Amino acid sequence: MNRKAIVTVVTRNYLHFALALADSAKRHHDDLDVLICLADRAPVNITSVTQDVELFYADELEIPDWKRFSFQYTPFELSCALKPYAMNYVLEKGYDEIIYLDSDMRIYDRLEEVFASLAESSILLTPHLLSPFPEDGKSPGENLFLAAGTFNGGFVAVRNDATAKRFVAWWSDRMKTHGHKDLAASNDCDQKWLSLVPGLFENVKALRNPGYNTGHWTLHQYEFSTDASGKPTIGGNPIVLFHFSNFSPSKPDEFSRCQNRFPGDAFPALDALVADYHAAVAEKNGLQCDQWGCAFAHVNDGSKIHPGWREAIRRNFPLFENVVDPFDVLSNPQVLAKFRSVEAKSYKWRSDWRLNPAMVYPTPATKPMKNKFKSFLYKIGLRKKAA
Repeated sequence: MNRKAIVTVVTRNYLHFALALADSAKRHHDDLDVLICLADRAPVNITSVTQDVELFYADELEIPDWKRFSFQYTPFELSCALKPYAMNYVLEKGYDEIIYLDSDMRIYDRLEEVFASLAESSILLTPHLLSPFPEDGKSPGENLFLAAGTFNGGFVAVRNDATAKRFVAWWSDRMKTHGHKDLAASNDCDQKWLSLVPGLFENVKALRNPGYNTGHWTLHQYEFSTDASGKPTIGGNPIVLFHFSNFSPSKPDEFSRCQNRFPGDAFPALDALVADYHAAVAEKNGLQCDQWGCAFAHVNDGSKIHPGWREAIRRNFPLFENVVDPFDVLSNPQVLAKFRSVEAKSYKWRSDWRLNPAMVYPTPATKPMKNKFKSFLYKIGLRKKAA
C-alpha cells in the first residue's frame, strides 16, 4: 500500500469517468493508490475494468439508516453526500495523505503543490474565486458563489491527523440530512458547508494556484492559453488538474448555458482539451456503464422516484417516520400511495421549488411564481436579462 491516496465517488452509470480519472492519476503518480466508492452496485461483473483501483461500496460504510439516507437524495446529491464518508473510509485504512476528487476531473501533471501543502496543513481547499468578477450583470457572478459556496467541493485534501478526522466527522454529520441542493436557500449539497471550515478548524490552507481545480469558473478570472510545448495554461500557470464540470459530450452547449461571459468558441485550445477528455472517458466505457442507470432512481416496483418523495423522507414527514426501506413498496403498497399523496404539496418544501414549482410538479406552477424564480436566477448570476 502506498502512503498517498486519491478517492472519488460515483454512481454506477458514471464508473467510466472514475476510471478515466484513475488512469490520469496513475500516469503521473506511481506513488499513490486510487480508490473508487460506488454508490450503488453494478449490474454486471466489473472486476475486469477495476483491476488497477480499489473499489468499495457505499452500503458497506455503515451509514446509519442507509436505505433512508440513500433514498432522500437524488443520485447527484447522494454522490456529493457520500464524500466525507468515503474519505473517512480511506483515513481508517491508514493513508497519510488523502485527496478527494470529483470523477469529472483529469490530472495533467504531478500534484506536487498539493502534497507540499499537506506537509504543513491538515485540510486543503480550493477557492472558486481568486480574483474579483466585475459588477456587470453577467454570469457567473460573485453572487452565485455566495449561494453555492466559497470553496469547490470537487477537490478536498487532508493529512491523516486529529484535525482532519474531526473535519471529516463533522462534514459527515451534516450530510445526514443536509446534503440537498436548494440554491435559493443557499444550500448546494456538500459544498456550501466547506465555507465554514477555515473558521471551525485550525491548520486549513486555501490552495490559490489556478492551475489546480481549473474549471469553467476559472476561465473568467485568468487568461487561458498554451505554452511553447502546446500544454494548456491558466494565468501563466500550467494546468495540473482540470475540473470538467458542465462539459458534457452529450450536451456540447452546456458550457455556454452555465455562463455568458464568453462565447462557446472563445477558447480553441479548450476545445481540444475537452475533446481529449471525452475520448479518454469513452475509452473506459467498454461495459457501457452509461446505460446502466442508477439503482436509486426507482422504487422496487419500477416507479420513478418523484423529488417530493425524497424530500418527504429527508425531512422525516410524519407519514413516513416508521418506513425503514422507502425503496420497498412491493411489500407495503400503502407506502407508494402515501408518497403519491404528498406530491402536489411537496413543491412548498424547498425554496427553489416554491419559486419554480415546475421543477417538481408542473400542476401548481403559475406565471408569477416562474417570474420570481427568474428574478432569483438573475440575482445570483445564473441567467442573463434580455437586452
